Amino acid sequence: MNPIDARRLQPGNPLWQRVPTRDRAGRQCVDFMLLIPGIKRYSPAAREAQWLRLRDSLAPFEQSLEYVDFNQQLGLIWVSLRPVPGIVKVVVLAIQQQLPEARLVASQFHPDPAAEPRRQPGLLGFGRSLRRHLWQRLGRGQ
Repeated sequence: MNPIDARRLQPGNPLWQRVPTRDRAGRQCVDFMLLIPGIKRYSPAAREAQWLRLRDSLAPFEQSLEYVDFNQQLGLIWVSLRPVPGIVKVVVLAIQQQLPEARLVASQFHPDPAAEPRRQPGLLGFGRSLRRHLWQRLGRGQ
């Protein structure tokens, strides 16, 4: 079954029920979501052209694809891939080459999130780093 077949449509089940969490070998899938702003204003023919360009951009990665969902009403593309190092970046760039208006919304860039160091974003992370650094400089440990 080809995950990028344009004619295989599934009725209204929520995305979280349709998206596979593991590949056929039992490894956790890598997912990302793209947004196409303003797609609601496109004509039906333009939307079909978008789908065909998406399908063409994903064709070289067919062996790594587990699931693709293109919600034309919301302008969202969800892609689930087998965990291959660096594949998310390559696939996102391939899609954006065909659909330059597509914007990356959400991604899990590492198939094993526990292996990545956890960082706090923005000022909170900076404040914690600064406090840790000052405590170490003052010789009081962490």
